[in-house]
Amino acid sequence: MDKWATKLVAEAVGVRTAPGKLVTSADSVAFEGPVVVKPVAAGSSFGVQLVRTGAELEPALRAALALDDRVLVEHLVVGREIDIAVLDGVPGPPLEILVDDLFDTATKYDGSATFVVPAPLTDAEAKELADSAVRVYDALGCRGVARVDFFLTAGGLVLNEVNTMPGMTAESQVPRMFAAAGLSYPDLLDRLVRSRLVEDLAG
Repeated sequence: MDKWATKLVAEAVGVRTAPGKLVTSADSVAFEGPVVVKPVAAGSSFGVQLVRTGAELEPALRAALALDDRVLVEHLVVGREIDIAVLDGVPGPPLEILVDDLFDTATKYDGSATFVVPAPLTDAEAKELADSAVRVYDALGCRGVARVDFFLTAGGLVLNEVNTMPGMTAESQVPRMFAAAGLSYPDLLDRLVRSRLVEDLAG
């Protein structure tokens, strides 16, 4: 869930991420155009804000620093939001998130976002997304299920972040993805439990 460490690892294995910098309360940050401010280790988009003007930057930083002592300031990436869930090293169908603006905490839980699964992609796009998701999953040492979130831009794929503890209600993104692959919600949970039991026995 450490977004900064994830960026470093992803870049090291050849998966592009948004240009950004790590900021603490001791740092001063100049406004250089639209950016997204996010706590390094928070989930569910808590503290994430889209900053479009210089006047919005300082309040956004203060809000994020109230949740974490490290904050990521990333250049705004414009593209389609595509998620890939990886289960025990195997990618599920891609899911596209359709929203009017930022997919923030409110949008994640108010039902206003539309999820399209499988996302309409070319074969080449689907393969690159799946391969990149597995590469990052493996490089981070993930186990069980993780959701790898991308932007599909005019210039190619850009990793947004990796959620190693994704929402697991029947309506969450990960169960929707695997349902599209024919794996029911109860079977998904059963597989996750069995996978962990096998790991514990092997350890």
